[in-house]
Amino acid sequence: MKSNIVKTYHTSLEATDNVADTLEWKVQTIMAENDGVATAEQVAEYLALSIGNLDRVQKFLEQSKKETDAKIKSVKAQLNLIKVEAAQYFINNGLIDPNSEKPKDRKIACEQWCNSVSISKEKLPETTTETREEFMMHISQDELEELLIGLGKGERVTVETEKTSNHIPAKIKVNQANALSVTVEETKAIA
Repeated sequence: MKSNIVKTYHTSLEATDNVADTLEWKVQTIMAENDGVATAEQVAEYLALSIGNLDRVQKFLEQSKKETDAKIKSVKAQLNLIKVEAAQYFINNGLIDPNSEKPKDRKIACEQWCNSVSISKEKLPETTTETREEFMMHISQDELEELLIGLGKGERVTVETEKTSNHIPAKIKVNQANALSVTVEETKAIA
């Protein structure tokens, strides 16, 4: 798999709590460097750079989390496999009596890596039957409603519900160009 090294320029927006103040500061900085002129394009480039950096960090962390979760699952499965098959090995070779009522007979003393290794009692699956009463209707819901209306014990009413959608604020969308590949990693801070 070919990996590209991406030149990264960090911005103050990536860590600020006040975006508006930071953008205003950046406009003032651009103006000071360009004879009092700052264009919307220059600010948009700064903004796009910040968002692109954070998008890359987010994707990296999400991928790392997937890989970590997969590794945790694999490690748990291996631990369980070792515990179950080692128990079978000890039982099959008569080293531990899994059915003994005495805990000491289900244990092997150790000296170097632990105090002892013991085996839990095997619990076989049990099937239990539970009986309970449930109400069972022999008519449909519509028939029941009509019956109750006919008996004067129910009526149809019009219910009006009001739903309010969530407020979704306007957001910037950055249409990213492909990142340039370079041969050397270079990280600079752009204030």
